[in-house]
Amino acid sequence: QALLLIEDGIYAATAGGAQACGMAEAAQRLKPVTARTAEQAAAKLQKALQREMEPTFNEMNRRLDTDNARLDGKDNYLREQSRCSKW
Repeated sequence: QALLLIEDGIYAATAGGAQACGMAEAAQRLKPVTARTAEQAAAKLQKALQREMEPTFNEMNRRLDTDNARLDGKDNYLREQSRCSKW
């Protein structure tokens, strides 16, 4: 959910609301931004939120890569292929 304030033709927005991956907390930490249009304010907030969430997403990707590396072993491929004679 975003709050949009209009004052003298200048838009200011603050973010809040997303629930997954700590995004709600990250959004709560964002500072208000000012821009001439709602679209510019939204773009600024989106960039700020992406910067804030980048470490979280990087950690999630590292964990996924580690888990996938465990699955990508020769033994697992042989086990999968043995399930169907047409593979």
